[in-house]
Amino acid sequence: MSSSLKKYLLYLAISLLIVITVFMLNRTNTVPLNPIASTKLSGIHMDSLLLQGSKNAEVTLNKFKNTNFDDLTKEERTTFSTYKIIIFLEKNELDSIPYYTNEALNNAAEIKNDRIQSRLYYTLGSYYRLIGDYSKSLEYSLKGLSFTPENSKEKIDLYNNLGGIYFELDDYDLALDYLQKSYQGATSLKDIKRTAIGYANIGNVYLITENYIPAKNNLRHSCLYFEKVNDTVNMIKSLTSISKIELMQHNFAAALSYLDQAKDLSLNTEVNAQLALVFQHYGNAYGGKKEYQTAIDYYNKAYKLSDENQIARDKMNALDGLARNYNKLQKYKEANESLNQYHHIKDSIYGVKVRQKIEELKWSTVIHDQKLKNELLYKEVETEKLNKSNLTKTYIIIIVIILLIVVFLWMLYKNNKKSLQIANLSNDLLSDKIEAETNLKLIQEVQFQQELEIRNKELISLNILILAKNKIFNDIESIIENGGRNFEETLFELKNIIKSNRNQENDWEKFKNVFESVHPDFFKTIKDKFPQLSKTEIRVCTYIKMNMPSTEICEMLNINQNSLNKGRYRIRKKLDLLGTEDLDEFVKSW
Repeated sequence: MSSSLKKYLLYLAISLLIVITVFMLNRTNTVPLNPIASTKLSGIHMDSLLLQGSKNAEVTLNKFKNTNFDDLTKEERTTFSTYKIIIFLEKNELDSIPYYTNEALNNAAEIKNDRIQSRLYYTLGSYYRLIGDYSKSLEYSLKGLSFTPENSKEKIDLYNNLGGIYFELDDYDLALDYLQKSYQGATSLKDIKRTAIGYANIGNVYLITENYIPAKNNLRHSCLYFEKVNDTVNMIKSLTSISKIELMQHNFAAALSYLDQAKDLSLNTEVNAQLALVFQHYGNAYGGKKEYQTAIDYYNKAYKLSDENQIARDKMNALDGLARNYNKLQKYKEANESLNQYHHIKDSIYGVKVRQKIEELKWSTVIHDQKLKNELLYKEVETEKLNKSNLTKTYIIIIVIILLIVVFLWMLYKNNKKSLQIANLSNDLLSDKIEAETNLKLIQEVQFQQELEIRNKELISLNILILAKNKIFNDIESIIENGGRNFEETLFELKNIIKSNRNQENDWEKFKNVFESVHPDFFKTIKDKFPQLSKTEIRVCTYIKMNMPSTEICEMLNINQNSLNKGRYRIRKKLDLLGTEDLDEFVKSW
C-alpha cells in the first residue's frame, strides 16, 4: 500500500471518529432515576405481614412504637398511622380510626413517598365508604389515583373502591366501568385475591341489574378464588349475594342453604360485622316466605350488630326490612318508627348536600383529567419538536459523513468515472429516503392537530353542560336573594323557572344548534345510517356522545333509571349491536 493511500485512510478514520463522537454527544440525554428513599418502617414489609394475618402486623407496629417512636420522620409516622387504620378496619374497630386519620393527614402533605400516600388515601376511602360518608370516600379515592402508578396493586384497589362507591350510589354504569378496570388489572398481575374481589363485585352489579345468570357465575367464581386464599370474610359476602339471587328467583330452600353456610363461616371469624349481613339476608328470606315475625327477629339482630359496628348502610337496610315486615303484621306504629329512622340515616348518606358534593367531585375530576390530557399533548408536541431537532442534527451528520466519503473517493479515484457514478447514485438514493421520512413527519403532525381538535371539542361539550346547569342555579339564587316579596310570589317565580327549564323542545333546539357547532356530522350520521331511531333515542345518543352520566341523562329527559335502561336496550336492538359491543363507545365513534 502506497504512503499516499495510507495518509488518505488515516484522514478518513480520524474524520469518522470525530463525526461519531459528535453524533453520540447529540443523542437524547437520559435522566438518572432518583434513588428510592429507605425508611425504617417499610410499607412493603407491612403488606407482607398483613398477608399472614393482622395479628403479626399489629405486634410489629406496637414494638416499633414502644422502641423509637419519638425519633420517627414524618414519612414513618404516616406509614405507622396508615397501617394502624388498616388493622382497625380489618378488626372492625372503627372508633379509633379518626385519631390516626388526623395523624396521617397532618404529615402526608410533606412526604414524597407516592406509594405510602396512595395506600393512605385508599385506606381512608375504604373507611369513609364503610361508614357511609361517600363524598369523603370519593374525594380520598380520587386523590389516591394521582399518586398511584399504572399496573400496580394500589391502582387496582382504588378502582375497586371507586366502583363500590358508585355501586352504593346506584350509578351502575360507572360502577361497572371502574370494577372492570380493577378486575383487568388484577388478572394481568395474576393476583388471586384481587381477581376474586373483581368477580364478586361485578357479580353484585349484575345482581342489582337483574342479570342473574352472569351474576351467579361471577359470584361462584369468587367463592372458589376466596377459598384458595382462605379469605373467609369475602366468601361470606359472596355467599349472601348468591342467596339473594336464589331469593329473587323464589328458591327459598336454596337461599337459606347458602345463608347457613355463610352463618357457620361468620361464627368462626373474630369480626361480627359479617354476621349482621347474614342476619339481614335471613330477614329477607323469611320475609319472602311470609314468616314475618321470624324476619323481624333477624332484622333486629342485624340492626343491633350494625349499630355496634357503626355501619350506616347496613343499619339502613335492617330498618327498611323492619318497616316492611311490621307493616305486613299491621304493627303500624313500629313500622312508622323504623321508617323514620331509615329516612334519617338515608338523608345523612344520600342527602342533597352529599349528592351535590359528589357531583362537584365528579365534574372536577373530569375537567382535571381533560387538563392533564391537554398537558400531555403539549408535552408530546414539545417532544416531537425536540426529536425533529435531533433528527435534523442526525441528517446533517449523515450528510457530512457522506460528503467526507465522497471527497475521499473523489481524491482516491478521481480518474475513475465508474466509481464516481456509483457514489452519486448512492447519494441520490439517500436523499430520496430523507425526503420520504420528512413527508412522513408532516403527515404525523397533521394527525396530531386533528387529535388535538377532537380533544378541544370534547372540552367545549363539557363546558356547554356546566354552563347550562349554572344558569339554572344562578336564576334560582337570584330570586332567593332578591326575594323581598312574599312567599307566594317567590314560589311562583321559582315554579316559572322550573317550567321554563323543562321546556324540553325549545331547550333541545337551542342545545342542538350549539351541539352541531361542535359535532357537525353527528345528526347527519344518525339520519343517514340509523333513521329507525326515535326522537328520544336520538337525544339519549347525543347525551352519551357528551360523556354525560346516567343520572344526568335521566334528569335531562325527566325519566327514571329503569326507563333509561330500557331505552338503551331498545337503541342497542335498533343498532344491531352484539352483546360484546359497548353502546357508549359505538355512539362516540360517530
